[in-house]
Amino acid sequence: MNSFPVSFFKHGKEVNQIILERYRFVSVLSRHSHSTVWLAEHKMLGLKRIVKGIPKVSPYHDRLVREAHLLKNLNSPNIPIIYDVEEDDDYTYIIEQFIEGESLEAVFKKRLLSERELFLYFIRICYIIRYLHTLPEKIYYLDLKPGNIIISEEEVYLVDFGSATGREDASEGLRSGTKEFCAPEMENGGVLNERTDIYELGMLLKKMLGHSEISTVTERKLLRIADKACKKAVWNRISTADIFIRMLERIRDGETAGSEKCRKLSAALEGRRIGVMGLSRGNGTTTVVLALAGYLRHLGLKKICVAELSGRDDIAGLMKEQGCKRDEVTKAYVKGNIHYLTGISEQQRLRALNDNYDCMIFDLGSEPKSALSTMWLCDIRIVTAGAAPWRRKELDFFTKLKGTCRDLKGWMIFANLADNKSLAGYGNYGVGIWPFPAEPDPGNPKKETIQFFEKALKSCIQ
Repeated sequence: MNSFPVSFFKHGKEVNQIILERYRFVSVLSRHSHSTVWLAEHKMLGLKRIVKGIPKVSPYHDRLVREAHLLKNLNSPNIPIIYDVEEDDDYTYIIEQFIEGESLEAVFKKRLLSERELFLYFIRICYIIRYLHTLPEKIYYLDLKPGNIIISEEEVYLVDFGSATGREDASEGLRSGTKEFCAPEMENGGVLNERTDIYELGMLLKKMLGHSEISTVTERKLLRIADKACKKAVWNRISTADIFIRMLERIRDGETAGSEKCRKLSAALEGRRIGVMGLSRGNGTTTVVLALAGYLRHLGLKKICVAELSGRDDIAGLMKEQGCKRDEVTKAYVKGNIHYLTGISEQQRLRALNDNYDCMIFDLGSEPKSALSTMWLCDIRIVTAGAAPWRRKELDFFTKLKGTCRDLKGWMIFANLADNKSLAGYGNYGVGIWPFPAEPDPGNPKKETIQFFEKALKSCIQ
């Protein structure tokens, strides 16, 4: 049975029946004079959806429908998907992605954010804004606030695009953002542009700082950035979300590099070459490479190079997706203090080897035979393997390798998505075997991943 309110059937019986055939309605999430929002489940797919019913007589009707048409053309994993829009003479119905999580506002009511969470969430919000601003038809969000940000595990989603507007329509925007976060030009009829969202990012950062547990030094640095973003004069503000991100990353990376433990390991790794190869595809080689680069940045190494020599160009695709551009001289994608060399010639590879990098990581793909010659040039040699029992035969590679050299010093096995229990079935291959944890965001490795690298690399270089 559908727990569909009787009031929903007052209008639009034909469309209602179509929707009822597809969805089982679970509950009413909210009810207002301008719309009713239901949680529904697709009968065939078993997936949850949001259904909004909007009366056409509502003064908010055009705004909500405009939001749906704006969202349906976007392609970001951090923005809800619009699956369908139906209408009849009296109502419009919008079916969109259901995001299971809680708003940042709700998180604030329960607890304080850790320093790691503050940087992680806020930088990801900045990335969403950067995506909107770099679309061919730019979009200004214009209503950044904790209630419009959903946290699902460690992923961040931006919802409620009711105030958003395209660049072409900015002069005629609804200017209906939240007063506490609004830039001055939203209220005084000024021109709206990217820096209007930058102002709101600054106000949001201040709000998050007030609900966080961070050091006084870090708080002062972040407040200076927030104040720069919130200048009354538009031209005095931080100009782009990309610059905002880089300013935050510099503070984040500087703060995490201060411990004596970090300094010792950083000094030991400086100047090293690290090779990473997989015994077969699907073992997470590129994930390990990206997470390792993030860890080296965490340690405080100032100039890191990741060279993708697998021929797959997975990293190149990721860099393009994130809006990174190639450096004119080195031909590397540059993100902070990490240079990503992909699709490079032999001459470029040799030039990189002679460049003044603090550390180099080679992504050698999943063809051991072709990767071995480069692995032998490296100081630390990481082999990614699967934890599944049917993949363990791949590790016979080390049995053959032992027959060609005296020892396997500098070699390690990272068993992807494994734990100590699953490693009990592995044989003795003469090298350390480490269970690599699940890492949803390799570019910003979580605490568990950082601790993993710390232990594994210390064991290899001692």
